[in-house]
Amino acid sequence: MEAVSHGSNAFMEGVYKKRWTILLSVLALAAVVASSTAHAFTAPITGQFMYEAYDFFINDLLKGPVGFVISAVCVLWGLFSVRGNWIMGLVLIIIGTVVFKIDAITQSFGAMVTMVDAGADPATIIKLVTAK
Repeated sequence: MEAVSHGSNAFMEGVYKKRWTILLSVLALAAVVASSTAHAFTAPITGQFMYEAYDFFINDLLKGPVGFVISAVCVLWGLFSVRGNWIMGLVLIIIGTVVFKIDAITQSFGAMVTMVDAGADPATIIKLVTAK
C-alpha cells in the first residue's frame, strides 16, 4: 500500500519559503539601519586623477547624443516588448533610465575616485575616508 500524503510537503515548503522571506527582509532592514554615513562622489575637476576618462565616458558619450539615442532606443524597445516578454521590457526600460541619468547615478554611488590623487599618500586618503 502506498502512503497517502495530505499536503504536508507543500505545507512545509511554504513554511520554508516564508522563513527565507522573513530572513532576507530582516537582513535588508539591518543593512539599512547599520549604514550610518553616506559618501558622495563629486565629479573630478580638470587636472585630477581620472578626469579625462570621466569627461569622455560620462559627459561626451553618455550625456551626449550617443547616450540619448541609447536611452531612447532602450525605453522604446522596452515599451514595445512589454506585451510579449514583460521581464525583458522592464529590464530595457530600467537600462534606458539608468543611461539617461548616469551622471546623477555616478555621483550617488559613493565612489572615492577623487581621493586617489596622483600625489596623495595612503594615510591622507584613510583620514579623508574615515572622517565624518
